[in-house]
Amino acid sequence: MTRIGTLFGVLTLIPGCFLFQDRAPSTPADELLPNVNEIRDFELSLKELFGSYSACGTRDSALAEAKLGRREWATSPCWVNIGWEPDDKISGGYWVEVNGDDLLVGGLILHQDGSIIEVRASATDRATVNHSSDK
Repeated sequence: MTRIGTLFGVLTLIPGCFLFQDRAPSTPADELLPNVNEIRDFELSLKELFGSYSACGTRDSALAEAKLGRREWATSPCWVNIGWEPDDKISGGYWVEVNGDDLLVGGLILHQDGSIIEVRASATDRATVNHSSDK
């Protein structure tokens, strides 16, 4: 191993040296807010191009996914239809509810204290942290 390779290897082992480590968002909302907004934007594009939104998952399925912890994205046909996938590993779970012209995009994540942090967006409003509750 070269000296530089050894240096990089050592840096990845030092706690607090994030330069070469897999980095999780610093707060739960740091993951949820941009992802929910991206999903919303994809949905708005679908509506504009094809005249309708595409539903995907449920809050319950998102909660089940969030309980798996930080992981690689496992896509499903409905997410392929929407055209969205995250850029990196995720910790949260996501869903899209459609009721006619009404759109709800949601994301949730389990906080370290066991509470649920929930973010929601609609066709007219970008994502905001709407809900923090017990499991």
